[in-house]
Amino acid sequence: MYSFDASTVKIFDLGGVIINIQPQHTIQQLEALVANKEQLPAIRPEVQDWWFSYEKGECTFESLLQYLNPFFAKPLSLDAFRTLWNDLLLDIPQHRLDTLVAWAQKEPLYLLSNTNEEHIVFINHYLKKQFGVDGLEGIFEDLFLSYELHMRKPGADIYQYALENIPAQPKDLLFFDDTEENVSGSKAAGLEAVWVPQEKNEAFWSYLKTEIQENTKAV
Repeated sequence: MYSFDASTVKIFDLGGVIINIQPQHTIQQLEALVANKEQLPAIRPEVQDWWFSYEKGECTFESLLQYLNPFFAKPLSLDAFRTLWNDLLLDIPQHRLDTLVAWAQKEPLYLLSNTNEEHIVFINHYLKKQFGVDGLEGIFEDLFLSYELHMRKPGADIYQYALENIPAQPKDLLFFDDTEENVSGSKAAGLEAVWVPQEKNEAFWSYLKTEIQENTKAV
């Protein structure tokens, strides 16, 4: 059961908290394309390094594909790779979007995410098409995105950047993330955080929905 001060300034992770994701599915699809499966144990750490570099804006989507293509039995086109890459993004349930919008009408909300340009373009298009919302900027006061800031969770620098750029005292801020490592990193950097694992995600959103309903009644 979740319980936190409703008056805190809320900072949300994106994937796994707001939008449902299946990263392992995309990883499995990529590995299935590898011509020599015996190479997989050796290249996995290097692929992860490239993935993280892309999330930090240190390489382009095209250069990521150029790195991967030599391992594949048949090289992927950029469009095919883009489709596979975005396949890990699933949906945002209507009740989550409604709850976010309700809170955003009451107070500024913030987003702090390890992500990349391709995913943000896809999600912004999805929000516009599915809900008529003008992308993430139509919901959040400010976006702290790893690929734009060239830093990523759980590194202390990205949390410190958020602390310095949100006009509130650190004690009044609260970050929600689905990864325990990122929650620990946030707390170590001085940003209080709540872990929202997948199995407790619906309970988390139910709590937020109840809180905004009660808050609205009290006004």
